[in-house]
Amino acid sequence: NVDPYAFGATILNLNEEMLSKIKKIILYDDVNTSTAWDYIMDIIDLPVVKKDIERVLDNKSLVDITMTAGVCEEYYRNNVESIVLASSDSDFWGLIRQLPNARFLVLNEYRKTSGAIIEKMDQCNIRHCYMSDFAQDQKIQNFKSDVLFLGLAERIKHFNSTGEFGSLDVAELLQQLFYDANICGAEGQVQKEKDAFYEKYLKNGLLLKPVMEDGKLVFKIEIYKK
Repeated sequence: NVDPYAFGATILNLNEEMLSKIKKIILYDDVNTSTAWDYIMDIIDLPVVKKDIERVLDNKSLVDITMTAGVCEEYYRNNVESIVLASSDSDFWGLIRQLPNARFLVLNEYRKTSGAIIEKMDQCNIRHCYMSDFAQDQKIQNFKSDVLFLGLAERIKHFNSTGEFGSLDVAELLQQLFYDANICGAEGQVQKEKDAFYEKYLKNGLLLKPVMEDGKLVFKIEIYKK
C-alpha cells in the first residue's frame, strides 16, 4: 500500500553516507500493485530482492503477513537489528512491538497513516518520517515519466507479438497508462503530467513499419524518435 514514487523519491534523496548503511531492500510485491515497482530496481543503486506475492483469494492480499514473516526471518536468522519499514499500515505496529530490541525507522505517508499510530510511535520513541515530503522533487517527476514510457513500450511490445493494441483514443490510452502506473493526485496536476507525456512521446505519433518475420511481411509499431 506504499506509493512507489514517494518511496523512490525518499531513496533518491539519501546521501551516500545514508545509502551505505542500507545493506539491501526487500520488496514484497503484490500482483495488483503499480508497474512502477518493476522499474524501481533499475533506479536505486542498492541490492533489491523482489518477492512477488501471489494471491490465494483474488480479494485478499498476502503481502502484510509475508512481509511480517520476512522481517522476523531477517531479525532472528540473519541477525539484522536495524530495520527500515516502508508502510503506512497500522497492522505493522504489532510487528514492531513484538521485536522490542530491533531498531525501527518507519517510512510512512501522511494521508494514509492514522494519527493514533503516530502518537504510539512517538510515545515509544520509534523514529518515523513522511515519504510524501520527498515526492515533489524533479527526480520523482522523471521517475514517473520513465514508468509511463515503460508502460507504453510494453503496450507496443504486446501489439508487435499479438496484433492487439487496445484503444486508439489518445485520452483513453493516457488514462490507462496512468492507471497502470498508479499515478494519481490533484486533477490539474495529473492533467499537466498527461500533457507533458503526450508532448514528449505521443504528439508525433507512432511509426507503423512493415517488417519481415518468419518469411512474412508484418506491421510493427515503433516509438517515433525525433
